[in-house]
Amino acid sequence: MQRPTMPMHQTDINAANFTEYLTKEEHYPDYVSFFRKELDAAGDDWHAVVTKYILDPRLFPYFMSGAFHPFIQVGYGLEFESKAITATALAQTCVHVPGPDESYFPSVFEAMRKHLDDGSAADHSTMQILDLLREERSAAGVECNGFMFARENLILGGKLAAKYGRLWTIAADEKTISAKYEELLSAIALLYISITRPGYKPTLDFFIMHCLTSAYFLPIIFDILSTEQKARVLHAHWTSVLTFYSLVGAPQLYINPEYTADDAYAVSKDLYDESAANPWLDVIKEAINHDDIHVPKVIRALWRGNILSSLQSKSSTEQKTPPVNWLYIARTTLDTVTMNNFVGSTDARNKGKRFWDKGMLGYDQFWEDREKI
Repeated sequence: MQRPTMPMHQTDINAANFTEYLTKEEHYPDYVSFFRKELDAAGDDWHAVVTKYILDPRLFPYFMSGAFHPFIQVGYGLEFESKAITATALAQTCVHVPGPDESYFPSVFEAMRKHLDDGSAADHSTMQILDLLREERSAAGVECNGFMFARENLILGGKLAAKYGRLWTIAADEKTISAKYEELLSAIALLYISITRPGYKPTLDFFIMHCLTSAYFLPIIFDILSTEQKARVLHAHWTSVLTFYSLVGAPQLYINPEYTADDAYAVSKDLYDESAANPWLDVIKEAINHDDIHVPKVIRALWRGNILSSLQSKSSTEQKTPPVNWLYIARTTLDTVTMNNFVGSTDARNKGKRFWDKGMLGYDQFWEDREKI
């Protein structure tokens, strides 16, 4: 499904003035033209152009905005080595609005950057941080108005994310970054699957889902970054995850035993044996043919997590999250999300099919009309 092509303007966007048109969607085609010229001019060194712009302090909050969509699109451009996709991704970055006003979210990331520079906080695990944020948000007594993007909720989410994001420290060395990425991916997967209250049918949140699908692209984006830059981007991603966790009401997590059971189908034994049966093949095939475009993205992220867990040393003492049954979560996704939200969505809902849920899951009001088991 494509939107009509937007007309070009007479505006000459260049490296000197590209920040003057930020958030102005009508200048999207002008940005595409500008970034394509920048990437083409760089020749084989075009990755350096991507790094330059996504880490520009003036643009970085925009890169991390929009439910991670600019981040995801840049990831696609790099994964497929496509200047065309990357130019549109950078243009998409520029026309996003980073928060309730254009000055607020940049201040969050500036505070986060200073924290990384001074290393002032003791390290906490991702799961500990989710608990601490939930406790403070609950104590704040913010009323549920049913709209997660209300200004008050957005500002509170940003403040809590900046505060508690500081508790997750990342040393700028490759071993630590690798371990922290695995911890991040595991924590997001457990957050994604564990927000359903007992007694209700599985609930999978649309925005937490984007936290998971975007995490897939971190190693791909890491490939063009220095070690220090990797630490900054990884930390920014976690800070954004915390923002969305607060926005949906910081729901209690109900981590059922099946979510953390040792995965009986861990793929390490199958990686080099083409004759071995691998249940992921059926999951991936079903995801590719799914009606909703988000489902295969989720399955790819879970598949990456399964591989990382399978290759992890069993003697490791660095495990900061419970083990994750990646295949179980993938299967639950396929069984829960059974429609898209475009053509024929009303008829599909009337037939009992389900899409991703959206709302303030941390509040009782959200669950009043949810379907019970």
